[in-house]
Amino acid sequence: MKEQQDNSTLPLLLAITGMVLLSVAIGWLLLDKDVPAQFDPSESWSVILMEQLSVESANNAPATDIDANFRKARLAAEADILSFPLEQSALYFYGRILAAAPDHAIANAELDAVLGRISAIVADHLKRAEFRDAYELALHVAKVRPGHELVHDVQQTLDESAGEFVSQAMQYAQNGKDKSAAASLAAAEALPGGQPDYFAAVRDSISEIRKSREAAELIEVESTTLATAQAMQVRVDKVRGAIDVGQLITPSGRSALDYLAEWSTPDEQKEQLTGELVDALIAEAKINIGLGLLPITETLLDAADELAGDKAELAVLRESLERAFFEAEASKLISTNDLVRVTTVQPHYPQRARTRAISGWVEVKFTVTKSGETDEIEVSRSEPPSIFDDAAVAAVEQWTFEPRVFRGQRIDQRSAVRLVFRLD
Repeated sequence: MKEQQDNSTLPLLLAITGMVLLSVAIGWLLLDKDVPAQFDPSESWSVILMEQLSVESANNAPATDIDANFRKARLAAEADILSFPLEQSALYFYGRILAAAPDHAIANAELDAVLGRISAIVADHLKRAEFRDAYELALHVAKVRPGHELVHDVQQTLDESAGEFVSQAMQYAQNGKDKSAAASLAAAEALPGGQPDYFAAVRDSISEIRKSREAAELIEVESTTLATAQAMQVRVDKVRGAIDVGQLITPSGRSALDYLAEWSTPDEQKEQLTGELVDALIAEAKINIGLGLLPITETLLDAADELAGDKAELAVLRESLERAFFEAEASKLISTNDLVRVTTVQPHYPQRARTRAISGWVEVKFTVTKSGETDEIEVSRSEPPSIFDDAAVAAVEQWTFEPRVFRGQRIDQRSAVRLVFRLD
């Protein structure tokens, strides 16, 4: 019966309360004591109401005064003082009512309406990621309605957000992004309502992940280093093996020069092997000059030059090689048909041979000098012997040629010719 009477008399109580407050205000104005002459419009009515509720709360009857708490709860709800300040809020006063009468139907119904409004506020806080504001509201609601959906939603949202941050931290730790992992974990710990023991366990897990990752990285580095060292040794062995068997520049693809060319990255080992190959090339070149293997010697020196061999030493060898080329070419016995004659004198037929009707031939060797004259004339063979030798030599002495040019320079050139003596 008392609950029904509360509802039916509410308008009357509100009207009486308003009249009382108005009378008190007019009285104070008439007395003109300690009150400003005019009301300050900047001071909102809700603030005045909160102060009034605070005073009334301090001078109030115990929590079991349901009527008084109903009046305060409804006034606070109308003024949108739903949860803060806590002891002046609708949530607080409905909580006092339900603490005294848990099954009070009207209080429960009106509290549900208030909680609906608070839920909308909480939902907005969650949407804006204002987690602490939502959490504090949920804490206040939980004191009155522990099982309310609002409390569950806030806790679930906080758990999901914490879980996402922790998952991010774990993933970052696995990927080696330790700073990002620490930042994600700090964001999770900054969420309200977290359990220190849980985050301590997460921190330990991240530490273990980091240690495992670092150990794996170390193993990978050691494995890569070993593989690199092995590959290096294989290359070294290939180059040195080719040098040892004399495969300096040939055969193609299997020579020391080719193996060294595959070594794209300059390093101390390559530099040392390059020096060894240059030494081998120079040594081989010296031997080949003595053996007269001149074209291959030139190729060897070219390779040594490309590998930045000693320029002074290579210059001396090239001079020796050039002299050897000239000497070898000059010593070749070539036909006079391969030379350009300038002056040709026919040999004189010896009278003794003419009288006796003797015919024959003489093979003469001679040198065409750099000036084009003949020199070092000698008879190599004749038939009959000695009959026509002097005449042949005398004729060749008067011949002249265009000088032979070899490798850009004039050279002395040996030549040979057969002179035939025959009576017409």
